Amino acid sequence: MLHLNGDSTANILSESGLAGERLSWREALINGPTPRGLHLNEWLKVRAAHLAAAYELKAEDCERDLKRQEASLRSLASHEEVVL
Repeated sequence: MLHLNGDSTANILSESGLAGERLSWREALINGPTPRGLHLNEWLKVRAAHLAAAYELKAEDCERDLKRQEASLRSLASHEEVVL
């Protein structure tokens, strides 16, 4: 089972002992560039640069986290259940 939500909910679920994996989804796509036609790696670099500038973070850290989220998305079908 995969629980997909924000950091706050993921932390509460971790503390509760509820079974399953947790994924904190941080990329809401509500602001910044979302260009069409880019290869995934290029698109992630654009988003990471925006998030880093907007939230005073390191672009490398943002890109790493975005890649983890994308990998989790690709694995959704391997879970018996996904809870949003």
